[in-house]
Amino acid sequence: MKQLLFLLLTMFNCFQVHAEDTHEIEPSILEIHYSASYDADMKKSPYMRGNNIYILRCGKKQSQYFCYENLRHDSLSSVPGGNKILYDEIMDWASHPDDFSKYPTKTPSYKEFLYRDLTNNDITIYRSSMGELFRIKDTPKMDWNVIADSVKTILGYECQMAETTFRGRHWKVWFTLDIPLSIGPWKFGGLPGLVLQAESSGFLKIEGYKILTKGLTPIKFYNYYNKKATDIDRKKFLKETSAPSRYPKGTFITPKMELE
Repeated sequence: MKQLLFLLLTMFNCFQVHAEDTHEIEPSILEIHYSASYDADMKKSPYMRGNNIYILRCGKKQSQYFCYENLRHDSLSSVPGGNKILYDEIMDWASHPDDFSKYPTKTPSYKEFLYRDLTNNDITIYRSSMGELFRIKDTPKMDWNVIADSVKTILGYECQMAETTFRGRHWKVWFTLDIPLSIGPWKFGGLPGLVLQAESSGFLKIEGYKILTKGLTPIKFYNYYNKKATDIDRKKFLKETSAPSRYPKGTFITPKMELE
């Protein structure tokens, strides 16, 4: 009950209307939608039994990756009447504690907005935590082992499998040479084609389910709450946000994509 009350209060406090500070970066030329869900062994909490939608937008110079549900929350809370919609949704699931389908899922990187410079693979992550906005710089490097003769069709594209161990987790991904973009969901990159599926056994699965090339939303910088971001080292941020002492007792802490 204390955990539920804390979550309600935290989300309600976020409903204050702030000045919008969102601007277009560049037009999109490709948009991929992914579904992220926990592995069956991880689904011990109601907050881990659903899935989240993530969107990867690609331009000529930059790409961005973010969780649709998180963007929807921020967007609604910044417009008249949006707070009421969000509040009603919270009360709906809070009033049905045994109906796990109503619980809001928060998969790892739920609160992250990742912007990648396609010329050098530098990534800037904007991540909120306990009401604060942080900016993290990263240039991830993944050593891939491409599995010979591995073939799988995803969204009509022939894909190959590759594996890597990255910052404490082992990942298996499927990428397609038919879309020669050396990126994918989250921080995945460095392969000669777009990553359409990624999986870490016992942890998380990310699956592409839609590719759009027309009527695209531009790549944008989102900051609906007009907060000033604090620069922080990646490892320091990981350590601080993984510490249970940072949160009220009983708070559900979303598992991290990176362990080191």
